[in-house]
Amino acid sequence: MGFCIAIKSKSDIEELDWNKETKEKLDELFDELGDNVYLLCNDKNNRNLKFHNKMKDKITNEKLQELKEKYERKNGSKSWLTIEKQFGNGSEGGNYQGSGGFKAEEVLEKELIEYKETGKISKSVSEILKISNYNNGNFELIEVNNQGKKMVRRPIRIENDEIIIANNTPQNIADIILVWQHNESENIYEEYISVKNGGLVTFCNLGIGKIFLESEIKNKNIENHEGQKMLEVLRIDTEKFCETYNTYKKGKKREHLIPDILLEDSFPVYLDLLKKMMSGGYIYFHKCGDKIECDTIDSLKNNINIEDITIHYGGKGTAAKGVYINIKTNQFLLIMNIRNKNKGIYPSHIMCDPRYISNSE
Repeated sequence: MGFCIAIKSKSDIEELDWNKETKEKLDELFDELGDNVYLLCNDKNNRNLKFHNKMKDKITNEKLQELKEKYERKNGSKSWLTIEKQFGNGSEGGNYQGSGGFKAEEVLEKELIEYKETGKISKSVSEILKISNYNNGNFELIEVNNQGKKMVRRPIRIENDEIIIANNTPQNIADIILVWQHNESENIYEEYISVKNGGLVTFCNLGIGKIFLESEIKNKNIENHEGQKMLEVLRIDTEKFCETYNTYKKGKKREHLIPDILLEDSFPVYLDLLKKMMSGGYIYFHKCGDKIECDTIDSLKNNINIEDITIHYGGKGTAAKGVYINIKTNQFLLIMNIRNKNKGIYPSHIMCDPRYISNSE
């Protein structure tokens, strides 16, 4: 299995199913390495690490040996951290295929075109054909279009006290569009595929910089209506929300930021928002190493039941620069996070990252 889980922040560490001592070791490793850390591991249960190629210039052979001696498991230690010698890219064939890249889409596009032209069915194509609406003998696949590099914004806003996501159509979400033609009528039909790859992926990536203004957060007073309403709808404590960003210092825990465990009366609002973030009308294709999860997004979202919601201010360890809302469902652990995607502190985006329950056990 390829190395497909990316660890780029302390909040990522919190989501790993590792023991406390191993997490603390990894936390210390992050502190020592400073900015722009990029590690990879097989899955959330596997403690074997290697550095991403982006860190190749930073990690010399001497530095690597020093880190191994300092952080790898010693006799009697409960820490099972193992640092591999080689650098990696997080995918098969030496090409990084994380959720932020286009390589996975190009690979799947190539396999689908090969199927269209020769009939050859790869493992990935087989999974898609199992749930396709048009793989029944009455249709012919005539075109495969990769539009993964076509970026369509999905603005989030408040209308009539309800959270709305614009441009939320399968056409805008799809990375690959399959064009099918009916054999008799010659009518044309499109089928949409959203491609995810690796262990850290997201259902949405929505800009909120104009909803949560830095100046208002610094003043500990969210004054604009959209910001106020979003905090109200999501049951986020305004004071703790502002303090999460105002008191952030890299690596410093804030024990006083107590998590909020939401009551069941908040579940319907969150379920509605989750379904909007997932949208509908497309095939959800997620590959992580050798594992493939493939289904219609409508089947996934229509069978979701929320079991628990906890809001972590500063992440589970209170040291992260964001608000992380852990939503446990019967199918996923969904992590809705409000954070700055870049080097800043104040929130720029809201994202919703799924972790399959079967992959986290």
